[in-house]
Amino acid sequence: MKTNGGPTFSSRSDAVAAFKQQNAVKYTAKFSSEPSVRPTYIPSSARVGNTTYNISYNRQYGGYGYYDNTLGRWMLYDALANTAFLALEMNRNHYVVAQDQPVVVVHRHYGGFLFAMLVVAIIISIVIITMKSVE
Repeated sequence: MKTNGGPTFSSRSDAVAAFKQQNAVKYTAKFSSEPSVRPTYIPSSARVGNTTYNISYNRQYGGYGYYDNTLGRWMLYDALANTAFLALEMNRNHYVVAQDQPVVVVHRHYGGFLFAMLVVAIIISIVIITMKSVE
């Protein structure tokens, strides 16, 4: 099913999985040689957990990435693991997650209020009429 030119999914995880599968090659950080122009989807730095890493091309590993001191190894940058980038690109490609939203129906019953006001008006009228007849 398509909406607004893009596919519709029953859950966000299904949409993300499909987007990653269809776009993994498009947003790769792996290159046989360093591109003459850095791809726009590869930032100069990225925050992973609580650490910010500089993203650079490494000829030995054949791609853009960073050295993770905690893991003690070179990590290839994954644009599709960047949640902000992923959300932006999914939105640009009109990926839709159909969510079952609860239907909220608000009924406003003014009848009870109007009836109570009518009863009050009748009582006041009776009191006024009774007071005038006593005089």
